[in-house]
Amino acid sequence: MSVLAAIPPMNSQFNINITATYAYTSIWMLQGNPTTSNCAAQALLLDTGKDLDAQTYPKRAQWARGVLLWNVLQTQDVNTVEKLQTFVQKLPWKSLERQDTPINHADFSITIAGYVYDFAAQTAIQPTASFTVQGQPTEDQLSRVNGDARAALDRIYTNGQGTPFISPSRPFC
Repeated sequence: MSVLAAIPPMNSQFNINITATYAYTSIWMLQGNPTTSNCAAQALLLDTGKDLDAQTYPKRAQWARGVLLWNVLQTQDVNTVEKLQTFVQKLPWKSLERQDTPINHADFSITIAGYVYDFAAQTAIQPTASFTVQGQPTEDQLSRVNGDARAALDRIYTNGQGTPFISPSRPFC
């Protein structure tokens, strides 16, 4: 599957509006300037492996490729991209018995880059974060934060853990 073909499903899955220009600029930032007109290296970023066959699982394969592209664009980190892709490629897809709709299956979930991706249920969720746990404020700092402020800080910490490094609405210059 090409990057161009993965953009619309990714946009739908994450309720965003990434353009092809933005996606390719981000991939260029990750991989560097292509030395040829061959786009194989870009397409390989979306490789879900031999067991997630688009003929057997068209919806599941499309969803997984959308997640892989989102992860590439969100993290801009080769190690994170490889970790998620390896996870997807090693999943026991045949254990789903040709089911192409969201189902519960414990082995298909991973937490990476601020999201919990469940490839069986086809969900991507930001886990709730806590200002007091992640921010580790001192007792003095905590004593100055009321309930409303703590709730606002929890929302900020939750949103911050899955926020892309580069805003999808503004290409990197």
